[in-house]
Amino acid sequence: MTGQRSTVNGQPEILERIYLDTPTTKILVVDDEPHIETLISKLFRKEVRSGQYQFVFAANGKQALDQLDQDKDIRIVITDIRMPEMDGLALLAEVSNRYPLLKCVVVSAYGDMPNIRTAMNRGAFDFLNKPIDLDDLRTTLDKTIAEVEKAQQFQQTRKANVALTAESEKLKVLDELKNRFFANISHEFRTPLTLILGPLDDLQQQANDDKTRRTIPLIARNARRLLRLINQMLDLSKLESGSMALSATESDFIAFLKGIVFSFSSLAEQKEIALQFTSDLDSLTLYFDRDKMEKIFYNLLSNSMKFTQEWGEISISAATGDAITIDQQPAVEIRVKDSGIGIPADQLAHVFDRFYQAANNPSGSIGTGIGLALVKELCELQSGTISVESFPGNGTEFTLRFLLGKTHLHDQEIQADTSTNDKSTLDEALQELRDDLQLDDGHSRETSPAIFADDNSQALLLIVEDHPDVRHYISEQLAGSYQIATATNGQEGLASAQAMIPDLIISDVMMPEMNGFEFCQSIKADERTSHIPVILLTARAGDESKLTGLETGADDYLTKPFNSQELKVRVRNLIDQRQRLRIKRADTSQEAVSNDELRPIDRQFLERIEAAIESHISDEAFSVEQLGREVNMDRTQVHRKLRALINRSAGEHIQFIRMQHAAALLKGSADAISEIAYQVGFADPSYFTKCFRKQFGVSPKEFRA
Repeated sequence: MTGQRSTVNGQPEILERIYLDTPTTKILVVDDEPHIETLISKLFRKEVRSGQYQFVFAANGKQALDQLDQDKDIRIVITDIRMPEMDGLALLAEVSNRYPLLKCVVVSAYGDMPNIRTAMNRGAFDFLNKPIDLDDLRTTLDKTIAEVEKAQQFQQTRKANVALTAESEKLKVLDELKNRFFANISHEFRTPLTLILGPLDDLQQQANDDKTRRTIPLIARNARRLLRLINQMLDLSKLESGSMALSATESDFIAFLKGIVFSFSSLAEQKEIALQFTSDLDSLTLYFDRDKMEKIFYNLLSNSMKFTQEWGEISISAATGDAITIDQQPAVEIRVKDSGIGIPADQLAHVFDRFYQAANNPSGSIGTGIGLALVKELCELQSGTISVESFPGNGTEFTLRFLLGKTHLHDQEIQADTSTNDKSTLDEALQELRDDLQLDDGHSRETSPAIFADDNSQALLLIVEDHPDVRHYISEQLAGSYQIATATNGQEGLASAQAMIPDLIISDVMMPEMNGFEFCQSIKADERTSHIPVILLTARAGDESKLTGLETGADDYLTKPFNSQELKVRVRNLIDQRQRLRIKRADTSQEAVSNDELRPIDRQFLERIEAAIESHISDEAFSVEQLGREVNMDRTQVHRKLRALINRSAGEHIQFIRMQHAAALLKGSADAISEIAYQVGFADPSYFTKCFRKQFGVSPKEFRA
């Protein structure tokens, strides 16, 4: 504050801050004089108080070595010569051998030439004679500290250089190993995939039942997806090793680009996205590699399709001009712009990094981090450039430039145009994208119905999974034994769970809108759904991911790929376990139920239910609908939750509480049985007697006796 200066220990605060910012030097003083500690503390009182120096003490050389072994922060040793057990000269020799970075100063009354020569030969930095001159000692300490810091910096620099050299060599070796690994493993994968896809075509032709005809295309689609991913990994490996060759042909680039864009037209129509192509040129002759250019624009347009919502826009434009250059050489510029979700600013710089996976991806897709990395590498292989601009919620725009002419190409990179216009590869990729977007092409697959069974006696399972094939597969595996409801993301799943109150939920972890961890946490925190067991499915096999799932309240955890029989067993075990608990609680007193292994939120729910019934205990018209309003639930939600917790319907539980209250009145009051019947909401005493006998096995009169 203006006009005031606070103090610390009687000194101005600003001075104290300067002292505190000074690194502390720890000094070991070795001397057998009884008052040495008091003397040093007095001589260096100001430096000790400010934190500049910290002194520790030893009475002889042996104690000093023990102190040095225990305290690695000591930087300077001040030692006398004449001491018992181990003198200062012997200590100097030991310190030089054990702690070469320490600096020693000898302070002794025996400052003759032989002692000085011996001390310096054994590594002493300086020698001072007693009695001590304070100024000389301060000056010596300043020089010693400077020398210590210099030696430490040299040592750190040397270690850092050695570490950097070793790390560089290690990274180089690892890089080579990684490239060889990707190339080898990709080739190894392609062989078994070929042997999977080939026989699948034969099986498809021979299939004679509906389930087989549905299952084989599912296997084939995902095998082709895996093959495409492997091919991308192989392409990246070739690019990194410099073994990917360029095969540029002279072609009409505008016609080529139009063909790719219009291939996405049907997808855009199905997703109700406006897809536009504009160009200031009717045609443009360009030397480019058709296969690699196709991969570039397929990846970019696929991303735009995935991340642009319905009624959005995707535009592709091509232009040339004096301002469009690469290193002052004329070029063509292509802009791919969408109105999608955009990319967060902190992730924008990493979108082209290999294997980078965006955190909190709103789409819920795990991704591989290969697509855009491959796009960038393929652009640069053709002497092109790519950049990106994006704002969350306002879409993303990629800008690509490719050089005109052919001076940037080597002779061996230019080939005759032998293109056959075979679009089978692109058609397969587009079908894969259609599957990813869950768009039906009219014949590709059947969609999962909302409910797979009409038998209400079966347990109701809710399957929450964004991948249509996985969702359909799980549903088919469980449909024979359970009612099945499905949801495509966490948000939809939460709404379905709150409305239907299923007996068990199976949920994926990586989903759009709300991921599986958030979904599970919301289920367990909501009083309507907190009792529902949740099984999480994930492709991430690490312990950390599993622990995160269990910490959110998940009852079980399965890693993809999972065994369908194991899934069935885990579902059955969880449902059977809950059924046994429900039966046990149905025959247990209300107080005992509230004190068993119920989650706190479920215990509180039962307590609120009991309190609501107790408050209307004498009201014979009190209904399940009124009970639901008391606890902010509808009739179905109250009924299914009570059935799940204590194996009673809402109506049965109201009567159970009435009977419990009646039993207490029969034991605790002298009122007539008919009067007690009225007090617990029964207008007909005879019906009360019938209900009481059913619950307790004896009549009210026999119970009272």
